[in-house]
Amino acid sequence: MQQYWLNQRQGHVLAYVGAGVNWHTLVMETAARGLWGIENLALIPGSCGAAPVQNIGAYGVELADTLQAVQVMELATGQVKWLDTQQCAFGYRESIFKGALAGRVVITQLVLRLSRTPAPRLGYGDLAIRLAGSSTSTPSPTPLAVAETVCAIRREKLPDPHKLANAGSFFKNPLVPDAQAAQLLQQYPAMPHFPPGGQTKLAAGWLIDQCGLKGMRDGAFGVHQHQALVLVHFGGGNRQGLMKTADYIADQVETRFGMRLEPEPRLINPH
Repeated sequence: MQQYWLNQRQGHVLAYVGAGVNWHTLVMETAARGLWGIENLALIPGSCGAAPVQNIGAYGVELADTLQAVQVMELATGQVKWLDTQQCAFGYRESIFKGALAGRVVITQLVLRLSRTPAPRLGYGDLAIRLAGSSTSTPSPTPLAVAETVCAIRREKLPDPHKLANAGSFFKNPLVPDAQAAQLLQQYPAMPHFPPGGQTKLAAGWLIDQCGLKGMRDGAFGVHQHQALVLVHFGGGNRQGLMKTADYIADQVETRFGMRLEPEPRLINPH
């Protein structure tokens, strides 16, 4: 693994990380050092340089919450420069690297703002319940305990890509106007949703599950039996077959709930 280094500051720690560092390894090593900030993002595959492109997120945390700056090199000129968080134009699974700078720069380094002050974020899913029931956790869990719990949950719910091909979460969690969410909650009181603020985030996996699609198979592709947000590949088939399956799922959700799911993976030459 490429090296990363820490710069101790009053009240926080800046982690300078090369783009080639494995993301999950970084999460576990910083958590083991007692540093808070990215522990909820454990077991996300890929390199640190890829993380800002998608503004990766999981369990109520996004990379943008801790990212302070990104170093890039312009392909046309070789010029190296730094972009701050605002310049990265982060959104939900979005960034300037998927838009205006797509194909124009290479990410070379990240700076993450971490902290030694306990700041667990346990409000997503059953994370708090798992930690409370763990014999190894304490009333104030360590970042390593949080990261290990996230790993355990993900391994239970997500397929092992070495055994069953998949790209992780295939659809974004939809953002809908608060009024639309309120109407849906009247009909579906148990519908998972996340704090309103003009828009409310809904759980795409729950919507797909409610359509009875968890575990379905359509030729070479299907919906994972334990996590409806994940599409799996059984072998064979082609891109057209995958998109046919994805479109069918999106159609079913739109018919029942009135919203269109969008793919989360980047599509190369989507048309």
